[in-house]
Amino acid sequence: MRACGNMLVLALLLAGCGSEYPEEPPGGRVRGVLGYRGDALGDIERPAVGVYAFTVLELDPQAGVMPSAYRLYQPDFGRRGISYELANLEAGSYDVIAQLIDMDRPPGEPVALGAYPDLLQAGTAPVEVSLEAPTEGIDIELYDLGL
Repeated sequence: MRACGNMLVLALLLAGCGSEYPEEPPGGRVRGVLGYRGDALGDIERPAVGVYAFTVLELDPQAGVMPSAYRLYQPDFGRRGISYELANLEAGSYDVIAQLIDMDRPPGEPVALGAYPDLLQAGTAPVEVSLEAPTEGIDIELYDLGL
């Protein structure tokens, strides 16, 4: 009888657990295209492109503040650039930056850098993210830093 009781409890527990995951909200995302202007990419042995979203108050990544979202891509810019997406962001204002890095260099030492809307205006035009729909068209152009 004890074995039957245990089986009944297990069956009730399993019946209460669904196998469906909650639906992902359509928003909380930033999408755009990364472009690159420069020559340094040809000199890098282990290249990668990182895209980062910082809350507006966290813009300085050198201060040890973690980004709210980030993603690494292979630097295959092609003719149309690299389509990117940062997901799982909360609603709010973000500064979005991108950097071309050499995985053989110390962390935080980019070879090329870019920001939205551009490097000169970085931090002046935050990207507004909502949970209702993705924020699209956040295109970034990366430029060599001459390192």
